[in-house]
Amino acid sequence: MTVLDVITDALAEIGVASPGETVSTEDRTYGLNKLNRLLSSWIAEKIAVYGINVLDFTSTGAETYTFGSGGSGATTRPAAIVAVGVVNGSKSAAAQMMDAAGYTAALDKSRAGIFAEIAYYNAGFPLGTLYLSPKPASGGTIRVHNIQPLTAYTAVTDTVTLAPGYDRAVISNLALDMAAAYGAPGGAAQIQTLMAMAKEAKQAVQMLSAEVIAGSAAALAAAMSHAGGK
Repeated sequence: MTVLDVITDALAEIGVASPGETVSTEDRTYGLNKLNRLLSSWIAEKIAVYGINVLDFTSTGAETYTFGSGGSGATTRPAAIVAVGVVNGSKSAAAQMMDAAGYTAALDKSRAGIFAEIAYYNAGFPLGTLYLSPKPASGGTIRVHNIQPLTAYTAVTDTVTLAPGYDRAVISNLALDMAAAYGAPGGAAQIQTLMAMAKEAKQAVQMLSAEVIAGSAAALAAAMSHAGGK
């Protein structure tokens, strides 16, 4: 499936194009921009559009690691981090993910250890920051399961690769977004039907995404346990 396929199908949903119809250059450009904004907003909502990415980097013994251009952890900034573990030699352990309040409440964040017991990710921009306590020993591997940001599509010939089950949600919600500019031949009744379909489809992928995220965290914890624990 290409970007153009998605745009054409979305226009067909609102009745301003027929399946397989040649879409105008203007409609292609508008649809491309709308698709990028739609997927970017979903990733900001922590919907795992492209599944979960696994990133490994070497601990320097620090409490914090940054992500983004010039970051100390990686040059790509995750939209969200769902699980963190530390591997040191033949042993490993998963950290408990905390929110800002939970991490701030930790009494002594200056202490060092072989593994991190708690972790918090501040998805700031342009740099996101991962906080770990205790500070994991230098030389170990920090493993991060994360949701990657959208790499924007640049042409309608680009291939759209989505996690299984996401295509209906993307097409129906893109159609709903585009209907604001194009209208719909069926009027309000058609828009209401499209809204209901788009809402149902998005709720389905939100549930699927939650399962993917929970499964990823559980898989990392299990892998760390099988690798020897603390």
